[in-house]
Amino acid sequence: MAKTTSRSPQTHAEAELSEAARAVVRDQGDPRIDVHLAALGLGADPAPPPTRAASAAASEAELSTLRDRVAGLERELGAARSRNQVLAVLLALAAVVIAVLVGLRLV
Repeated sequence: MAKTTSRSPQTHAEAELSEAARAVVRDQGDPRIDVHLAALGLGADPAPPPTRAASAAASEAELSTLRDRVAGLERELGAARSRNQVLAVLLALAAVVIAVLVGLRLV
């Protein structure tokens, strides 16, 4: 009995794998992975480190902006705390009034 082997399914599968491999090689990929690899120092061309003078000037301007923002946020936080205290007092007062009214109705 002669054994027949069919090469066409294997050849077809190999052709599909070969095409898939070519597609992967041609694919540009996700740019986020390039940024991540560059941050780890594994990128193809790491960006040159910023100079200390330029970094200091940028830091001072950024620091000033951040200080202004923090001051604004602290003011907003103080106002929110004041509102919360007023609301808590009003809630307690409302609870007392309701309790008094219910007590008067029961008597």
